[in-house]
Amino acid sequence: MFKKKMYVAGLVVGLLVTTAACGGDDEKGADGKSLTKIVQVNADPGLGATTAFHSSVPEKLGYFKEEGLSVETRGVQGADAAAAMVQSGQADIVQAGGPAMVQFAGDKDDSLVAVYLNKSHSFRFVVPEDSDIKTAADLKGATIGVLAMAGPMIQYGKAVVSQGGLDPEKDVKFLPVGLGTQAAAAFEKGQIQAYAGADSFNSVIGQLTGQTMRVISVPSDTLPAFGGWLVRREMIEKNPEAIIGFIRATLKGLTFANANPEAAVKIHWERYPTSKAADGDKPEVLAQWAATIKERIDLAYLGKGPDGFYGTADEKDLAGSLQFQVDAGILPKMPDLKQLVDLEFAKQYNDFDESGPLDSAKNY
Repeated sequence: MFKKKMYVAGLVVGLLVTTAACGGDDEKGADGKSLTKIVQVNADPGLGATTAFHSSVPEKLGYFKEEGLSVETRGVQGADAAAAMVQSGQADIVQAGGPAMVQFAGDKDDSLVAVYLNKSHSFRFVVPEDSDIKTAADLKGATIGVLAMAGPMIQYGKAVVSQGGLDPEKDVKFLPVGLGTQAAAAFEKGQIQAYAGADSFNSVIGQLTGQTMRVISVPSDTLPAFGGWLVRREMIEKNPEAIIGFIRATLKGLTFANANPEAAVKIHWERYPTSKAADGDKPEVLAQWAATIKERIDLAYLGKGPDGFYGTADEKDLAGSLQFQVDAGILPKMPDLKQLVDLEFAKQYNDFDESGPLDSAKNY
């Protein structure tokens, strides 16, 4: 377990966590007290269904409320932008990968620290099922689509190319094609032969093109402890209960969504109707999104550390994962792990009975 380094918090500026005033129409928890309001931000502007387990599901099933929380969920494009919102006080907690973890780490009150580590990550490099590209080495001469020419997606894409023994600056070309319809059109027009993105982006492309997207597997697919839940350091000192309650509620949501992903999709589309696929009423589309949620959970989240807790990792595994990212050019340098991670709340946020969410999933 990573040891906590104590800090003396100075004047708190822009701390977004607030407790609603008594009286009026303020929402109350089970104990009759006003709910603590927090804002989570996601690097998905459309708040796709893969965010269900930590947004719509714990809200719908009352897991946030059980923890005394009222959670507002926002979506923006890019992990760096999302993490910056937390650092500036526009949001309280963000799910972000290694690059954002390192970029915003530090020992200041507004520096970000990981209070929960993911099992791995959901970045994947895909090609159409009938493509002649079978391995990363086959990418030589290919044009690879990415969301943008900056950010973790292209960094990960270059790392995949390098694992095929190729030079990402000379042997391939990267083309910014956005996501969704733009990326699908780029495949259909022959502008790109592969795409480097997150699993949910890749799933949408497959739906739009009517093709199954095949993953080009590389060793970095299973990097441990790649990202996690990040908060401002001052929040650890000032409102640990909100951190513990939020993560515990999302773990209940994770348990439910893993057991009944179709219900999770329906709950999410009801809560965020603009995220629903245009043909989402078709059983096969619902099934595909349920499979995408299941895949995301399995790839990135459904795994416990050596101590038997969700959100923890062996320090050597984390260091190895970060060193891989440094060697691949994803990270500029090896960070200070003592500034990067504080897992002191792991025992508390793992303190819940999984049978409750499992029963809910079975009977939903």
